Amino acid sequence: MLTSRVANVALLLSTCLVTAVHAKEGKREAEVIRNVETAIGRGGFGEIYRVHVVGVAVDPQGDPVAGARVFAVDTPDIGAVGHESPPIETKSDNDGRFEFELEVLAGREPSVPKSEATVGEFCVYGVADGFGFTWAPETKFIGRRLEEAESDESSPDYHIDHSPAVKLEFSPPAVWEGMLTDDEGQPLADALVQVGFIQEPPRRPGRGGWRCRYSTDPGNRNVPPVEFAAIRHLPAEYRQARTDQLGHFSLPQLRDSTDYLALVDPGPEFDHKSFTLITAQRPEATDPRGTVYAGDGIYVGVFDRPREVQIHVVQGKGQPVAGARVSAHGQQARQRGASAVADETGLASLKLPPGEYQLMLEPPLGAALLLQKATITVGRQPSVEQQFRLPAAARVTVRAVDVNDGSPISGVLFRYQTESMDKPHLLSSEQIVCDYRSTNSAGEIHAILPPGEVQILTLTNPRGLTPETTESEPLQLAPGAPTEVVFRFERVASEVPTEESRLPEMAAEITKQQELLIQSRGIATVRRYLSSCDLALGEIRASLDAVPASSVPDIGAMYKQWTGTELRMSQRRLTFDGTRRKSERLPVDEDPSPGIDYMLFNGSEGAWYDAGNRQITIQPQDRFRMHVDSLFDCVTLLSPRTLSVGEVVGDEYVVVDASESSKAEIAADKSTGFLYRQIVTSNSGSGRAIWQFGATEYKNGLRLPKLHIEARMRDGKVAMLDMTEIQSAEFVDELPADAFAAPVPGGTVVVDYHGLTGNGPGSPEVRRIAGPLTDACWYVLRRAQ
Repeated sequence: MLTSRVANVALLLSTCLVTAVHAKEGKREAEVIRNVETAIGRGGFGEIYRVHVVGVAVDPQGDPVAGARVFAVDTPDIGAVGHESPPIETKSDNDGRFEFELEVLAGREPSVPKSEATVGEFCVYGVADGFGFTWAPETKFIGRRLEEAESDESSPDYHIDHSPAVKLEFSPPAVWEGMLTDDEGQPLADALVQVGFIQEPPRRPGRGGWRCRYSTDPGNRNVPPVEFAAIRHLPAEYRQARTDQLGHFSLPQLRDSTDYLALVDPGPEFDHKSFTLITAQRPEATDPRGTVYAGDGIYVGVFDRPREVQIHVVQGKGQPVAGARVSAHGQQARQRGASAVADETGLASLKLPPGEYQLMLEPPLGAALLLQKATITVGRQPSVEQQFRLPAAARVTVRAVDVNDGSPISGVLFRYQTESMDKPHLLSSEQIVCDYRSTNSAGEIHAILPPGEVQILTLTNPRGLTPETTESEPLQLAPGAPTEVVFRFERVASEVPTEESRLPEMAAEITKQQELLIQSRGIATVRRYLSSCDLALGEIRASLDAVPASSVPDIGAMYKQWTGTELRMSQRRLTFDGTRRKSERLPVDEDPSPGIDYMLFNGSEGAWYDAGNRQITIQPQDRFRMHVDSLFDCVTLLSPRTLSVGEVVGDEYVVVDASESSKAEIAADKSTGFLYRQIVTSNSGSGRAIWQFGATEYKNGLRLPKLHIEARMRDGKVAMLDMTEIQSAEFVDELPADAFAAPVPGGTVVVDYHGLTGNGPGSPEVRRIAGPLTDACWYVLRRAQ
């Protein structure tokens, strides 16, 4: 005979199962809300389902747990742009029952046949007074009915017409507490302790590592553990704590007999510790290293307090080097105390825990000095001031002039070669950052190079220049001494089309805008949206064609009209100078990132930095295939070739041209040639449509739209939408030397492809740097030399 409590639970589960049966009868079936594209750019398919979830919360004896906070969150293995699924929360009733509706992304990879079902997952978890937090195994959702999936009601998986009850089992809590002090016995207040989901510094919301799992059959490796994939969504107070003024912390509601990833971080100047925490008694004969058992009692963590280290940077006969940057690279990266800039007396103050460090002493930009490396040991006793001298560099001026009249030639790049280099490299104006600038309006480039023998070489130049000689005589550079090299070029006259344009003034203006776009240097701030979609061109065109080109449409309202969702644009800062370009993602209010993601091409190397993962990947020019946003993404210029097929209609120059395979419609300003609209479609349904609004002329004469919209078509539908809004743009004669540098903080993983040759497979060099770098591209190049 069933006991009363077991009978109650049986009744609860049967009630939940009745609810599941109702789904089969057509009540609360899972339904598709909208379709999305997954595996962006590769054609994956996804469906957002509204799923009805039912379940019961019980204790170890099977009694219902009333008033438990129950959460659920979508945990797909794939993602989709525009789909966000924050956790939802409800409470169990007096009988322990709970139910809610959850949005679940069910997807299908591009390689999976369309006949196969979409699949997703979600996780249910909860907290309750007097218990440790808990979770149910991830639930699989299949976008098919039971009959279509050839399954039955015994299936543990959710289907469109099948919602098996989720059982959330609570157990008594495990408590982990501890005391943190420094090596002098002083308590460490406000230290951060995290379990399950940890965020090693620098922290970024939502980013981190995780491990939280338990075994249903301890000791049997053939039975996989039950993992808590949604641990990062658990309310923070259940998985992290701060120490009080006495250095004490406590996490009183952990799940018992569970394996956690743990982190103890006393602060940015200290070394942090990460390890495995197990909420159980320690088995006999267990190696204590690397694993902490909550059953051992109070955890005691001792951390070395940073010592103040004074570094005096000088040059020549002891003159201070103000502005020199000093960084310390030790066993572990830290966010504060390991880097400083020397004051006017040349003094830089660091705060470092005891240990051995490699110092990097960088001269300030523009100083004819070389970087110096040194090794120091920080002891437990107060340290004395240590002095380091930066050696003098050589200044080299390279001039490009016309062979006939000696006039300066701007825009010319040069290379240099030393005995220690395997091959020539672009000439940089600095020795601590890669600043590959071309000759200025005076035909000069000023470089800082190490003393010794060097040759200056020309670079293949597409600008119609033929050098008298391609390399200089070997130069002996002396410390602190200036050297000048002159290269003479013969200008090769470019061919001029003999056929006159029907619209010579417009043609001249278009040519001028092309040259200005190529030659412009400066910084712009833009908002950008780029995503795949499935929209009708007719609806988009009807909305945009109705807006005068001189105005700027409310693109947010239009996008919501087209898609039914809010428009979210990323904000970026674009730095540009000819072929050099850099695109930085600026943080928004809801994402206060401690770092900035960026991508750049400095003229010789390409790099992209992921601040969340703290990784920078660097590739030489011949391997770099990434697109770096620039001014060219903000504007489309009218092609001069179209001036022979259109006509002036009112204030516009209009082209309507059709062939057997395609059709083109163009509208532009009749005076300036500024493009308003360009729609080119093929009979196959592919094509491209462009709209530009709010033409603005800047001080250098370049004309840019305030809003640029590009729609790319496939099979007659808009498959990709690219929108750029220029918020500000500033054009300058010269950019700072570090404008295209790749700075990274300590702890960054540097992935360098310079050692690979050819196009075949190979492994790049991967290393984690402990201290910050002013320019990671300069760092990997100097390591290779």
